[in-house]
Amino acid sequence: MEKEKQTTAEVDKEQLEKMIKIIDNLSVQIEELNKTIKHKDAIIEKLQRMLFGKKSEKARHAEMMANMPTLFDLEYPEESPSSARALQNIQYSRKKRCWNKDDLGDVERTKIVIEAAEEEKKCPWCGKEMEKIGEEKVRTRVIIEEPKIRIEEIYTETDVCPSCRQDGEDVLFKTEAPLPVIPHSFASAEAIAHVANERFVKSVPYNRQEKEWKWLGLSVSRRTMSNWIMAVSELYLEPVVLKMREHLLKEELCHCDETPIQVLREEGRKNTSKSWMWVYSSAAVSRKPIRIFQYAPGRGSRYPKAFLEGFEGFLVTDGYGGYSQIENTKRALCWAHVRRKFFEALPSSGKNIQETEAYRALERIGQIFHVETELQKLEPARRAKERDRMERPLAESLFAWAEEIIERGTISSIHVKGAFKYMLARKEELSSYLDNGSLPMTNSLAERTIRNFAVGRNNWLFSGSPRGAKACGVLYSIVESAKANGLIPYKYILHLLKELSRHAGKLTSEILEECMPWNPNLISICQ
Repeated sequence: MEKEKQTTAEVDKEQLEKMIKIIDNLSVQIEELNKTIKHKDAIIEKLQRMLFGKKSEKARHAEMMANMPTLFDLEYPEESPSSARALQNIQYSRKKRCWNKDDLGDVERTKIVIEAAEEEKKCPWCGKEMEKIGEEKVRTRVIIEEPKIRIEEIYTETDVCPSCRQDGEDVLFKTEAPLPVIPHSFASAEAIAHVANERFVKSVPYNRQEKEWKWLGLSVSRRTMSNWIMAVSELYLEPVVLKMREHLLKEELCHCDETPIQVLREEGRKNTSKSWMWVYSSAAVSRKPIRIFQYAPGRGSRYPKAFLEGFEGFLVTDGYGGYSQIENTKRALCWAHVRRKFFEALPSSGKNIQETEAYRALERIGQIFHVETELQKLEPARRAKERDRMERPLAESLFAWAEEIIERGTISSIHVKGAFKYMLARKEELSSYLDNGSLPMTNSLAERTIRNFAVGRNNWLFSGSPRGAKACGVLYSIVESAKANGLIPYKYILHLLKELSRHAGKLTSEILEECMPWNPNLISICQ
């Protein structure tokens, strides 16, 4: 009997231990599930804010901007003027409201005079002819004429000498016709420049252009238009871009960025695969503004490595690690990306939003941006000194505070924690601009360059082939470089097609140099 009781007790004990283990395992699973739910909730909140929230990271909260200290409120070790004195010197001027805010500029003007009819020119009293004594301007109006298509039939002339012909000998002379822009094609330089301007400046897809041409009386397929662009890209425009690349590799710094593009019919890849359009730009203050787009089937470091071979300067980029593998270069990372990380980590709602670490980080970063805005008026050498005196203490204080926050381990939001780790992991590259007054604080120039491409991509969705994607990069390079140099893209493309088609197959370095968008001779032609 005692043995049976002992056996029963041992069985109960084993069962109890099993139950305890099961409970412990369930507790661990519940804890993991709670973490997963919290993580998913954070992602959902972020996506909801991206879809429905405000998009501007600079003015997410009015109170943040209102409480932001001015340049004169910040304390610096040397000669910082008092806020009161600075405020006394501020003068406000309010512009008079004017309903007509449009500037008609130097557009060609035509004078239209409304003349009296013949019967109205006779005096109603005596019947004699009346004389004009003056004019009165009534109003100004803008006229936009619809584009029209006209076709030119080109003939060559043949001349003969009648005197020699009488002697039994024919002396003939035949005029020489200009070469076509594209061999065996009816496309003119004007037609191709128009298609390129619509597609790469106005972001009008080929299918919409096809409809417009049909309305104007000529049926030209979208495939034909695409073939035109690819042909002139390979014949004339790609050598121009390669020449611009030679100049870019000699610059002190280069902005780099990349954005996705979908390309069909890539060898060995599905049509749904993601390809990339890489963008390389010279500095905003460069005497040779260059913007180059290059298509690549991937995002690996080998693509910028090959493009930037021979470049020995600063790379201004985001935090993508692929750029760090480019030899003989130094990196300067973008502070706007850091700010964006914290902006995206802000809670979408809540009364105590100002007490969050993300909000406080944005305030500190905002102070650095505020000072940098004022320093943009200075020369690079002076800017470097003022950055060291005014911005370096703010940046070092921000990094020290971030390290302290991470060590505490009190951050609950995975997005806030990720923003802090992103910033601290790139501390050295983020600080490199402080030592060089020529380096920008952000990579915004490259992002602005990509913007027109992104708008076009939303309209035409994909490139039909790698050849088309390559031509797309060439044309965007021409268009954006023209804009950066103050040229009208349509006129610049038209000039290149007319000029380079005269030297088809013989594009020397000297000819290409004359076609660079910063050439002062192009100002009168392309503006």
